[in-house]
Amino acid sequence: MHDKPVSLIAMDMDGTLLDSRQRLTPGNLAALRKAQAAGIHLAICSGRLPGDVAMFLDEAGLPDCAILSLNGAYCLKRCMEGEFFNHPLENATLEAAVAILRRARFPFGCFAQNRLAIFKGDFQVDDDFWGTYTCGRFAPQYLYGMAGLDALRAQGVNKLLCMARDEEKLERVRQALSALPGLDVTSSWSMNLELMPAGVNKGMAVAALAQKLGIGPESVMALGDYDNDVSMLSYAGVSVAMANASERARAAGAAQVEVTPEVPYRIRTSAGDVLPEDPDAPLPAEVPAGSRRGPDDESLENLKAAGLVHEGFDRGYSAVPRWRYVKDLTGIEDEDALIASYNKKAKRDVRTARASFVSVERIGRDELPTYHHICELSCEKQGFENRPLAYFEQLFDTLGDAAEFFVAYLDVPAYLSSWEQKRDALLADIERYEAAIAEIESDNQSGQGQYRSTKKVSRQMADAREKYESSLRRIDDARAALDAHGGTGRIPAAAALFVWHERECVYLFSGSDQSLAAFCAPTLVQHKIMCECVERGCSRYNFYGIDGIFDPTSPGYGLIEFKQSFNGYIEELLGSFTMPVRPAVLAAKRLAHKILGR
Repeated sequence: MHDKPVSLIAMDMDGTLLDSRQRLTPGNLAALRKAQAAGIHLAICSGRLPGDVAMFLDEAGLPDCAILSLNGAYCLKRCMEGEFFNHPLENATLEAAVAILRRARFPFGCFAQNRLAIFKGDFQVDDDFWGTYTCGRFAPQYLYGMAGLDALRAQGVNKLLCMARDEEKLERVRQALSALPGLDVTSSWSMNLELMPAGVNKGMAVAALAQKLGIGPESVMALGDYDNDVSMLSYAGVSVAMANASERARAAGAAQVEVTPEVPYRIRTSAGDVLPEDPDAPLPAEVPAGSRRGPDDESLENLKAAGLVHEGFDRGYSAVPRWRYVKDLTGIEDEDALIASYNKKAKRDVRTARASFVSVERIGRDELPTYHHICELSCEKQGFENRPLAYFEQLFDTLGDAAEFFVAYLDVPAYLSSWEQKRDALLADIERYEAAIAEIESDNQSGQGQYRSTKKVSRQMADAREKYESSLRRIDDARAALDAHGGTGRIPAAAALFVWHERECVYLFSGSDQSLAAFCAPTLVQHKIMCECVERGCSRYNFYGIDGIFDPTSPGYGLIEFKQSFNGYIEELLGSFTMPVRPAVLAAKRLAHKILGR
């Protein structure tokens, strides 16, 4: 066990302390205040500008937290005497690095405390980007080009930050910069480089602060997620790499190896029921023939015997879903057979989407912002955290044709025109029925001819009136949709990402505009991809994660119902396992997660 009490907690901001929307959650804030109340010193270790970090801390009500900004090159301990560390780049090193970046035509910024000189390159980054870099709350002094750099030289440039989408070119520039004396190169993201004075990093800054406070490294806890956090993770006696951490950050903070085997522990019906273990009992139609009927206790025990600790069976969502919904496409040879395999709701929704002029289209890289926006709408609705656009751009670039992004568009003008035509036809029917009823009643009153009842025509007219009123509502909805989307004719209603493997297609991320739910666009997206599975001869469609909670009152039940409408089955996986690498550090790490509410 870690026998030294933690006296200083040093934390990265982005990807560690903050969520994907750059917010400090109430739970994390409460944990930090609790740590302060217990006498534990806190330090924010960030690549951001000191003014931005200070404003963030003031908004959070943490005025006594130390600021180790610009990756440790400029540090403040506000509850003491203020600035205690300021290390700029040597001028010769600065000039050489700027020359390399300008030749590469990368956009980059030169940081000097709270001033920023900006250089624009081929990959244009507007000023709004730098505002995003400061969370949009702190406005540094912006300068531009060589004149701006000249103005910073007297103050001293603490850090350079450059960005590029071309990873190969970025790597070549990294190698050229790494050869410069007096310069260290790190990253806080896959598409950037952060250039620091040699030997200056977060670890050195944390060590300087700890020494100032009279604290040894064994009493320091560090939390981070990327390469620029490695130095402080390596320094601290207790290091915690986040679940989203880079490989280098994980290695620096590794206390255990986590394993999530892709092995089903149990096969369940679409409703979540376990299969009958009696070999003579028939399997439900949606379950593939030959499926294991009972639990796979043998695999579970083999993993335990190998030294892995089972973290238990659980329900709910996790980074790697323990519950998956899958559809077996074996024996389905065409679209008609595919539709016939759905339940009534999915069949109806496919018809509704098609009648509503919904089209599903594969998109290119330049259309990923549309995909990301739709996912953001769903995340806001469900309380999930969306991944940043850069994540999907990188996934698009890395996986190539193995990853396909689709957007379902609603052609509102066509939909509106169709219902206006139906409205007019129904109105003509109503007028015709009214005339027929009037004629029958007139004949009956005259006493001429045989008496005729108006019941049949009245029923026909009532049905036409009901359909007419429905058409008016649909027309109003269509016009409202147009108004809500700025009069745009084609409105993105749903989006999804699919990853293809040799034997299966995985439905990975998606979103939808709930205001357009009546048009059933998400169902048509799923149907289109399963049709493509049939065409490609892919027999396994993986709807991916569900929470495994089959209570209709559960918040996640709507997602389960949606997937159930396609008549698949459920794989309950073995779950996660842990192999301790450093048992003492692992124990301390778990204590850290408990303190921070993670």
